[in-house]
Order: sequence, then C-alpha cells, then structure tokens
Amino acid sequence: MKITQIQLEHDAGFATATARVIFEDKDLPEKTIFIKTPEDHAQGFDANPDAFLVGCLLPALHLGEKRIFVDGPVCPFLKEGVHVAMHILSHWTQAGWSTLF
Repeated sequence: MKITQIQLEHDAGFATATARVIFEDKDLPEKTIFIKTPEDHAQGFDANPDAFLVGCLLPALHLGEKRIFVDGPVCPFLKEGVHVAMHILSHWTQAGWSTLF
C-alpha cells in the first residue's frame, strides 16, 4: 500500500486532510481518504503522514498488503512502535501478519 499526495485543504468552512491510497497487492482501485473538521475546530489541524499511517495500518493488514509506503516524514517513535507492534502480531499469529514497512 502506498500513501501519497498528502495535503491539507480549506473549503466551505472545513479543513480537510486528504491522501491517495494505492493498493499494491490487491486488485482494488485507488482511493482518496480524508480526515475532516470544521474550521472552528481546526487550530493545530494538519495533513500529518503519521495520522494516515495509523489509519491505514489495520486495513492494510486485513487486505493482505505486504508493506506500507508513506510519502512523507513519519515520526521515528511511531515507526519504531509500529515495528514493535507488528513483531508482536507476527509472533501471536505465527507470522500470519508480518512487518509492513
């Protein structure tokens, strides 16, 4: 799974963070996913690659994607935490779920 084109848009009183999701291992069409909030609650709201990684992690596992590529900087602590969680899940499921990135 590739997460690309991460951007923030302001329109009609809303702030919307969007990203394009491209499936690599499933024959599914590309999708645009989003997180949306009213402008009056948007202070500090940003199009953060970390949020899209966390939001796409379980769907990627469920769909059998072998990896997640995020086109943007990922917090090193989050990346380490995802690696640890994936190793635990791999152990629990006898390698049914392996590391995605």
